[in-house]
Amino acid sequence: MARQAYPSDREREDQAVTAEIVDIHTASGGTYDSPRVHQVLRRRGIRVSRKRVER
Repeated sequence: MARQAYPSDREREDQAVTAEIVDIHTASGGTYDSPRVHQVLRRRGIRVSRKRVER
């Protein structure tokens, strides 16, 4: 219960990155895979590993 009320920094960051990934993937018409999504994230100034994008 407390975990839902007070998510950790990592969980909040994951939610933000997931929202960006969904935005990029949707904008590409569903054609971008993880390497290209990772590249777009880096251009937007979001530094995450490719493995994290894959997850």
